[in-house]
Amino acid sequence: MAIPIGTWRTHFSYQNVNHVQVAGTKVFAAAQNGVFFWDKADQSLNVVSTVNGLSDVGVSAMDYQASSGTLLIAYQSGGVDIWAGNRIVSFPLIHDAGNEEQINHIQQDTNTAYLATSQGVRVLQISTEDTLAVAIKESYTNLSSTGDNLIIYSSALTQDSIFLATEEGIIATSLSAQVNRQDFRNWRRYGTTEGIPIQPVRFLVSLNNQIYAGLDGKGLYRYNGSSWQLTEVLTMGTFSSLQVNADQMVMIIGDSVLRYDQGKVVRLEDALLTQPQEATVDDEGNIWVGDRENGLIREQSNIYTSFYPEGPGSDHVRSLRYTNHSIIALKEVRESETGAFFVFDQGRWKNYESDRNLPVTPALLDVTYDAVSGYYYFASLGAGVLQWDGNTDFSFIGTENEGSTLLNNNITSLALQDNSELWLTNFNATAPLHRFNFPANSWQAFSFGTLASQFPLKIILADNGNPWILLNETSSVTNAGLDILVFDQQTQDHLYVKESVSSAELPGSRITDLVRDRNGQIWIGGEEGVAYFPNPWAVFSGVDVIRPIFENQFLLLGEYITALAVDGGNRKWVGTRNGLWLFDEAGENLLHHFTSRNSPLVSDVILDITVNDNDGEVFIATDKGVISYRGTATEPNVQHNLVKIFPNPVLADFEGLVGITGVAANATIKITNIAGSLVREIEAAGGTASWDVRNYQGQRVGVGIYLVFSATADGEETFVGKVAIID
Repeated sequence: MAIPIGTWRTHFSYQNVNHVQVAGTKVFAAAQNGVFFWDKADQSLNVVSTVNGLSDVGVSAMDYQASSGTLLIAYQSGGVDIWAGNRIVSFPLIHDAGNEEQINHIQQDTNTAYLATSQGVRVLQISTEDTLAVAIKESYTNLSSTGDNLIIYSSALTQDSIFLATEEGIIATSLSAQVNRQDFRNWRRYGTTEGIPIQPVRFLVSLNNQIYAGLDGKGLYRYNGSSWQLTEVLTMGTFSSLQVNADQMVMIIGDSVLRYDQGKVVRLEDALLTQPQEATVDDEGNIWVGDRENGLIREQSNIYTSFYPEGPGSDHVRSLRYTNHSIIALKEVRESETGAFFVFDQGRWKNYESDRNLPVTPALLDVTYDAVSGYYYFASLGAGVLQWDGNTDFSFIGTENEGSTLLNNNITSLALQDNSELWLTNFNATAPLHRFNFPANSWQAFSFGTLASQFPLKIILADNGNPWILLNETSSVTNAGLDILVFDQQTQDHLYVKESVSSAELPGSRITDLVRDRNGQIWIGGEEGVAYFPNPWAVFSGVDVIRPIFENQFLLLGEYITALAVDGGNRKWVGTRNGLWLFDEAGENLLHHFTSRNSPLVSDVILDITVNDNDGEVFIATDKGVISYRGTATEPNVQHNLVKIFPNPVLADFEGLVGITGVAANATIKITNIAGSLVREIEAAGGTASWDVRNYQGQRVGVGIYLVFSATADGEETFVGKVAIID
């Protein structure tokens, strides 16, 4: 299912839910990068993200106020989104003396919100009448017993007082207008004299005008107006959640979800509750739990149901590949985690993980597909090559296979040649390059006699079939390349690029990525920009390197390049630590520079890029998750092939791009009115052209029928279509 040209969509994992909040008939759940809600009224699951309203990712707290219908969403960056009805207002980052604040908890009271932060308490005044507006009403800072900064973890209100859970224990003061709450001396501090230990407290709630506090290693305490008393909830565990709604309390201690009702404690038990993180209760008494593995879980009359939108199994994606008309995301393995991969096909994700439907495997670094056999081949760092039939059959190819020339099972990259031979790079091996012939079941190993050659990171094949190998600078697998090795499979010669050209011709001392474009040129990224080899098939006769010029200097000079990709129009997508760039075919004209500030891009740190050649959707792996953008170029066709114009008809207030897909390679598109007068002429990028519904003068065209003529340069391929602009 394609998205419109020029639009974005997110591909986040929603299985790890950190925060849960009941908001009327909706139950909101926050994962690391996005928010979704279950609508109890129509039984639907809905996603909210930076694409359709939210200002940031990384939710740190949520709170809903029933009387005003206001949902507040706070982020780890210190920003807040205020959501009332169909309106969302973003409050800018909160700073104190230049330091960003962590918002730990939100407590609303009518049109006032108390934000417990790492710097104190921020009191927001929220207006929902004519316009949705927010402002800081006052701040309570430096509340420690000595007047220094004090971290506030949460707050709770009674009719006349505010209580704070802090790193020094519990403090409270009156809400009277005559009390200066900005003076630390006006706050009462509770300790053993009042019946409660002095220790950091993270969770406070108010129930029936009484304050409850969860103390790690002790239990649940209740304040009766003069002293604190330990309730029936005794524990040696750690509190991770304590919430109240509809006169009911629910908490999480360790891995246990507990309902506390009129002195009775009931523990919830179900296989879905693997690692509960936050829990609440709705007006009907159903308990909702955010779980690390199973998303949003509802307990209703002792029946447990899991909810979460489709998405990759993790936001930690190391690399992306477009193969066999699908996007495959390879999980970045952390600590003791095992390998996993996630497949996006026809608008849906399917996840393959070691603890579910994938054999236990270490990190997967690369993947390719053999159309003849119908098998996918994955490079793994420790288990050799993982072979998959696309369904449920998995097997490994490695050192133990008969005839294998592999010296170890550390495979970092793969390249398929002529659907019959698989090139493999063997990391930390004296023979770093291997070729496996499928039909003959034969192997061949290649050695180059230098230590540097033993650490290959990535392999691509030039148009003549010769491998180009990015070499790592150390024996640890990173993305900082030392050099490029080129191997002539006919003569068995090899060369190192850095020995063949001067350092000034290369984009820095570190080479970080390489890719072959649609003209057969090899483009490379480095720590100082981008360069390319115009004649890679002739490098053994002399290595030529070109650094494109952009804005009177070398292309992206000073930018650390993290990823390169080529779309159907042979345009260059470049990932950096400063966002995503799109340049024309020659790398001399900038078409887009997307950042987290001017687009829904969730992070400026780009890890990898791949392009769906069929529809032009560009998939971007960032350090915070995967997001995609529908570009304006697709794989070129030799001739017109099922040409489509969409959207069609076009509404008068449409602000996007009209896509014309399926045209012949780089065709010229002419758009005229019904009388035949030329309105606009545009060039296709690969097999797709896009029209902004404007004429040559930049004016939006009026309502009516417009004719679309497409022809190749030689005039042999033509197409005539219509597009309607309507009110």
